[in-house]
Amino acid sequence: MLHIGHLTASELLLEFNVDKSYGIAFGPNVGNLPSLCVGDKTLNWSSTVKYVSVHFVSGKHLSIDFDVVKREFYSAYNCVLSNSHCTNELIQLQLQESYCLPILTYAFPGLRVNASQIRELNVCWNSVYRKIFHYNRWESVKCCINGLGRMDSVHILAFQALKFWKSLMQSTNRTLYSIFMCFRRERDYMILLRTYNCTTTESIGILKSKVFEHYARTSICAAREVTG
Repeated sequence: MLHIGHLTASELLLEFNVDKSYGIAFGPNVGNLPSLCVGDKTLNWSSTVKYVSVHFVSGKHLSIDFDVVKREFYSAYNCVLSNSHCTNELIQLQLQESYCLPILTYAFPGLRVNASQIRELNVCWNSVYRKIFHYNRWESVKCCINGLGRMDSVHILAFQALKFWKSLMQSTNRTLYSIFMCFRRERDYMILLRTYNCTTTESIGILKSKVFEHYARTSICAAREVTG
């Protein structure tokens, strides 16, 4: 296929820039990869690839490099803090929500993310509340977040995923709707619906209220454990 591409490009008087190109592999045989050539030049293999700001990692299974996401988040997080430390705490929080939270949530609904990775992202977002509202590292910020009418990143990500699936279900694009029909029986999707006791036929407002109610209940349970 690379040879055909190279010949076709040559006929069109085009040339592949091998120095800016590379290959990445996923599957059981990623440890035994043959050399690839474009014309007389060798194409290098890469262990990671950045596609629309998402870093995919080569391996037996498709995975995401969230270390890059966390570094970008903390860089933006510290930048916002250093330029807003004299402002009101709620303004600082709104700035973090506007400029830093999207780094953690970007493209999330379209990615397959495990529970451990979601917890890592939640630790990042909880650090915002700890810093702004002067909590110690070992103190829970659940009640603080709930009291401000917000949700932790676990529930924010869940709500975004529900919105994403709802948009696919309502899409007039046949391809996107077909994707929804193929994956609506997926285990992760079914667990998401059961966890928050909702369906994608409900309005966005109802979906958000159900996710928030779920977080409020977990916050109350956490407060009882602390006081107990």
